Amino acid sequence: MDRDELLALADRVEALTGPDREVDALVGEAFGVTPKSKNIYKRNYYPRRLVRVDLIYPRHTASLDAAMSLASDDTELVDLLDEAREYTGRQGWSTGDFAGQLARNFVAEKLRALAAQQPSGAMTGE
Repeated sequence: MDRDELLALADRVEALTGPDREVDALVGEAFGVTPKSKNIYKRNYYPRRLVRVDLIYPRHTASLDAAMSLASDDTELVDLLDEAREYTGRQGWSTGDFAGQLARNFVAEKLRALAAQQPSGAMTGE
């Protein structure tokens, strides 16, 4: 993805009001995350017949843990986010989407940081 695409994706992530699997896949591709594959079989059919193979990316727009995996090299930032997660849990905010919104804002900022490292028109991951 080039710089402009990363910035557009960051805006899209920030505008989300809930988790989005399609955006999770785009974020995963932007950061070079390797997806897990899952075989989907036809139900109630013997012998089992493979219908498709899905690629499952981490839920970056829903899970603060998945979002934190994008910053595994920045221990200070991971510690700060871990404290924020613990605080939201103690305040009872973990039952709402506060943690999810925190994850989406974090992912958007990581995308902007990645875009800032790229010259306009440059390709990442290739």
